Amino acid sequence: MTWPDLSFEKCPMPHDLDTGKPIPTVMVLAGEPSGDLHAGNLIREMKRICPHLNVVGMGGPAMKQAGAAAVPCAVINQTC
Repeated sequence: MTWPDLSFEKCPMPHDLDTGKPIPTVMVLAGEPSGDLHAGNLIREMKRICPHLNVVGMGGPAMKQAGAAAVPCAVINQTC
């Protein structure tokens, strides 16, 4: 087994335009209100530790307020 090449040039993550380094991306999913609340707190804390973190996901208002970008259901349906 060989490991994939994870060099900056071949990394699928978005890249910082100034440095060329990948921007870490995390996907968070919450399926009910208490999960949304916990996910919002988690996202806020992760962004406090790593301000340039890119967070995407599906959830509710707490996730959105914490800075998660919504992934539309249509996008997920097209990839399955």
